[in-house]
Amino acid sequence: MTKKIILFYNNMFGKPPDIPEDVPSNVLITLDRDYYHVADAVVFHLPDLDLIPYTYKPNEQLWVAWSRESDINYPYLNRSTYMERFDLTMTHRLDSEVPFTYLYHKYQKAMKLPPKPKKKGINAFISSHYNQSGRLQYLKELMQYSKIDSYGKIFNNCKINIDQGPVTKEALIAHYKFTVAFENSISEDYVTEKFFQPLAFGSVPIYLGAPNIDDFAPGHNCFINVRDFKGPKELSEYIKVLDHDDTLYHQYFKWKQQPFNPGFKRLLEIERKHPFIRLCEKVLSRQISSH
Repeated sequence: MTKKIILFYNNMFGKPPDIPEDVPSNVLITLDRDYYHVADAVVFHLPDLDLIPYTYKPNEQLWVAWSRESDINYPYLNRSTYMERFDLTMTHRLDSEVPFTYLYHKYQKAMKLPPKPKKKGINAFISSHYNQSGRLQYLKELMQYSKIDSYGKIFNNCKINIDQGPVTKEALIAHYKFTVAFENSISEDYVTEKFFQPLAFGSVPIYLGAPNIDDFAPGHNCFINVRDFKGPKELSEYIKVLDHDDTLYHQYFKWKQQPFNPGFKRLLEIERKHPFIRLCEKVLSRQISSH
């Protein structure tokens, strides 16, 4: 049986791609660049790529633009003269041929669980200095009006003794009523785990980010949108009201007893299969749209 070959040309920020176990048996996914001239598709992680390494593209080979980053931080992702050389896109954008969002299908069950009793107020996990959204200035001012436990490198005031990555973060979030969910830039469809993790682990996201965030919300009234307030002081006053009124606070969890929003259901259906598996299906079918 002849296998289709998909070459991942480079790593994602220094880490090799996490290849799922259920890759179709008639597809070979490889990181070996010696396969370039015979590969059916070559995947380039664009944020790690200064220049396209090849001028020669074998006949009928597909080039795949891979990125989960915001086009605000990487403007060439929105530049047609750059992107037109690729046959497929695999990005966070919902109009991508292979959408690769930050919503993990495993969150589906967790989102329906009732929230645990809370002992703490607001937490924040921000470690990157990317700040196209103005989130650092906003958070700094918000911290003047509200006590915020900051576990990230930015404005750090709380230490984590044993850090096991996402598991530790998720466990901490579960103890807080509110979680700061500020994106590093504001762009259509750029909705990261900062939004989904609090929803999955029983905290209310305080969200600053994508203008179409409602398209990603699992239910009505499940988050606090920074855009609804004049500034950090007004937002802080509102959070304090919720913090002292259990009835008002628990209004933010009524969505858990209701069906998911239609748009969110579509997202879950998309992410039911790993993006790399969906890429395999695209390569196998060759049913692609030309750019």
